[in-house]
Amino acid sequence: MFSDKNLPEPLFITEIEKEVQLVIIDEKDGIFFDETFTKEKRIRKYVYQMLIESKKFLPIGVYFKVYEAYRPLEAQKKLWDEVVKEQKKHHPDLAETSEECLAICYTYCANPYRQGSGHQSAGAIDITLCDEKGNDFFMGSKIREFNEKFIVTSD
Repeated sequence: MFSDKNLPEPLFITEIEKEVQLVIIDEKDGIFFDETFTKEKRIRKYVYQMLIESKKFLPIGVYFKVYEAYRPLEAQKKLWDEVVKEQKKHHPDLAETSEECLAICYTYCANPYRQGSGHQSAGAIDITLCDEKGNDFFMGSKIREFNEKFIVTSD
């Protein structure tokens, strides 16, 4: 399991400017950061560099917005518990600890009690596309939207 105390390399701490709920990681690079789910703005340098490189392939007027990068272990546990609770509503006959229930939950979140998450090492990001003002483009669902469109069935 990943540990917040034993990260494999130093974290890259971004320079931050706040604009209401929107945090711009690097204004000149056009990468935005949204504080909806975390105020942690740590991201690994190589991930940031991949974002900068990938941005070159975006159409004019389209930018990246990061919702979450580094996620502490306690936050990962909370997210996992929310996913398990939500999936239990849709699969009441499955035991929470059954491999089938766990497999369904893995569709939405990494299990912090087993392998951990790339977020815990700041090596993963939750990202979307936005306009030059940081307004999200609709991508088919909201972030962390656990509704009937995404229910995994055992049929």
